[in-house]
Amino acid sequence: MDENETLVILAVNVEPFQLALFKEALEENGIDCFVTGGTNAYGSRGIMYVSRGIATYTIKVRKKDEQKAIVTMEQLGYKAFSEDEEEQNFLRQLAYPTEKIPFLAKYPLNTRLAIMGLAVTAIIIVLMFWFYRR
Repeated sequence: MDENETLVILAVNVEPFQLALFKEALEENGIDCFVTGGTNAYGSRGIMYVSRGIATYTIKVRKKDEQKAIVTMEQLGYKAFSEDEEEQNFLRQLAYPTEKIPFLAKYPLNTRLAIMGLAVTAIIIVLMFWFYRR
């Protein structure tokens, strides 16, 4: 697949009523968008955080349309998320492996990270007690 055809995440946590608005605006500007439901992830420098709804969607666009899509979304009043690139890479690295765990994939990234944090904490506590009892 050509690098310009690669899909990048434009917005996460998009509620259903916002989805129609965003899709219409993007398509009016000649931008094909791809929607996935229930899986939230971090993807590109232009990622936008829209809401924290329960039934949410992720909007992806082709890499070649990313900047045009960001401008379109900003015209609707949604600002691109601006963290430095190093922090974005870190979030991307966390999002990808946690999406691959079947029972976690249906949750947004912040929920996946909380669950993983609790699991790691529980493992550490169990190991501490195990070593202490030896």
